[in-house]
Amino acid sequence: MYRLGYIDEDAGQRNQFRQTFKEDFEVYLVEGFEGITIDELINEAFDNHIDLLVIDYEMEEFYGYNGDSIARRLNAIKPNFPAIIFTSHESDALDFVDDANIVNGKDIWSGDHHLELEVFKKKLKSLITTNKNRIIETEERLKVLEAKKNGSGLEPNEEDEYVELNNFLDKSFEGDRHLSRTFYSENTNKRLDALIEKTQELINKLPN
Repeated sequence: MYRLGYIDEDAGQRNQFRQTFKEDFEVYLVEGFEGITIDELINEAFDNHIDLLVIDYEMEEFYGYNGDSIARRLNAIKPNFPAIIFTSHESDALDFVDDANIVNGKDIWSGDHHLELEVFKKKLKSLITTNKNRIIETEERLKVLEAKKNGSGLEPNEEDEYVELNNFLDKSFEGDRHLSRTFYSENTNKRLDALIEKTQELINKLPN
């Protein structure tokens, strides 16, 4: 059964979320405290092995920030991880989120919206399944490239693909999966060195 994490400063809303979704998902309620940081909230959710994060929008009065800030930070550190904003203030949320598709209304909790609620649950499962399938496909492709790397060696375009796929997995899992520089060919290392040098030049040009 898939595991949802839910962030909401209101205990009553957290309880309602659990009651609504417990038949279809395992539910972990993130019970933050006043002054908790965004990273602490996100880490608590991931420490409990969630498959998707559901975030309330209007929480600034308690936490000092709203759900859009949490979603933005999550996208920065785990851009491939599925997350949605679940709110009674859709119009306000839409003014601030980067992706309008992640905003969903809590009105489906009412008894008049049974069909919409079932569609919403199906949507959550689809988001999780799509992410998991992409990870599986990535790992399978990496096995093929790994075998070729250890055999005849990779072509330059395959090296680029190998790095890109590993970067995707880096951002999908906890832990250190970074490739050693010994993996890359001499030409690839030269391209990396040139990129690093160019980046450093740009940094040096920034005002102090």
